[in-house]
Amino acid sequence: MSLYSSGRDEDSFPNALEFQPRRWRRSAAGYDNVRNPQASLPFAMGARACIGKKIAEIQIMTTISKV
Repeated sequence: MSLYSSGRDEDSFPNALEFQPRRWRRSAAGYDNVRNPQASLPFAMGARACIGKKIAEIQIMTTISKV
């Protein structure tokens, strides 16, 4: 699976070519403006998942909150 092409799929992400970090904000109904959240898996899944996923997510959230 290509992260480049899956993240730009209009079927899963409306206005996929626009920079919209808010689309990954969670709400009770799921993610805002995302039709299929499993369309992009930047950290993979299962036994071969990224071991630094949790640290990366904390750093991302810290950076976003400061911006």
